[in-house]
Order: sequence, then structure tokens, then C-alpha cells
Amino acid sequence: MLVFGMLPFWAKFRSNPTYKRALPGLNAAAVGLLMASLVQMGAAIREKNTKPEGPIPREASTCIGLLAFWAVHWLKIPNSTVTLIQAPLVIVAGGVIGLLAGVVGMK
Repeated sequence: MLVFGMLPFWAKFRSNPTYKRALPGLNAAAVGLLMASLVQMGAAIREKNTKPEGPIPREASTCIGLLAFWAVHWLKIPNSTVTLIQAPLVIVAGGVIGLLAGVVGMK
């Protein structure tokens, strides 16, 4: 709602020198809050794992999640066809790795 209320005044607000100086700090604060909430959600998920001694233990699922995040965001494959289907490939690969971790009994 605040964004829609600000739209009519956006051009004038963007040209304000105080806002221009404050914008990098505001962006950094927003990113910091997002990272803090991500860490808290990750910790809560690890604590509320319904099967801590189940087929895929906490450590293995955390490692698989981190590898999937890395593969989606930083792994750049030069083939343009593969790049278009990169996220689905990472999801399928994560599922296969999870199944393998459960079969092997990775602890």
C-alpha cells in the first residue's frame, strides 16, 4: 500500500538529494534484514525437522539445499539450452541426491 501511495510523488522523491545519499544505506539495511530472516527460517526448519533420524538426516538435507542454491545462483553453463532449464535440472538433481543419501544412509 505504501508503494502505491508513493507512486504519484516518486519522480520528485527520487530527485531529493537526501534520499539519494540515504539509498545505499536503506538498501543495505533491507538486505541485512532479509538475510537475518533467511537464517532464522533455516534454523527453525532444522529444529522442527519431523524426521531427525529419518532417511535423510538434517546435515545431508542442509548440504543438498546449499548445493542446490549454489547451482541455481552461481553455476553458469555456457550452453543456452541448458541455461533455460537450469532450475528444473537442479531440482531433479537435488531429489536424486536426496534419494541417494537416504539409500546410502548418509549421516
